[in-house]
Amino acid sequence: VADGGFNSVHEFFFYGGTFILVVEDDKGANNLGYYIDALDNYGAFYIIHNTDTSGPPDAGFMAAARAVIWYTGEERDDTIDPTEQAAITSALANGGSFFFSGQDIAYDLSMSSSESNAFLENVLHLE
Repeated sequence: VADGGFNSVHEFFFYGGTFILVVEDDKGANNLGYYIDALDNYGAFYIIHNTDTSGPPDAGFMAAARAVIWYTGEERDDTIDPTEQAAITSALANGGSFFFSGQDIAYDLSMSSSESNAFLENVLHLE
């Protein structure tokens, strides 16, 4: 600005389906930086949801996201619990899009219970 003042423009846009929801479900293992670096390099608008502090995200919120990145890190047990499974199932039924990342998600779900195994096979379509 010619008079030596400051000129600043801030624009914020929030449209349904334009954000990526990052679900941090790694029990405090601190893997978030890898995802944030990739999304920042991509220029994506994202929202971080920590299951340790906020519980599982709402199914409607997940369905409204452009995509959900759900990571469990190196967690071996209780990777995606029954409450989270129900929310994910509902979000997928309402058009949600997911990317799951974790060392032992499939192993944990296949060994946990018949309901978790059914989620693995019928919802995530893994055998």
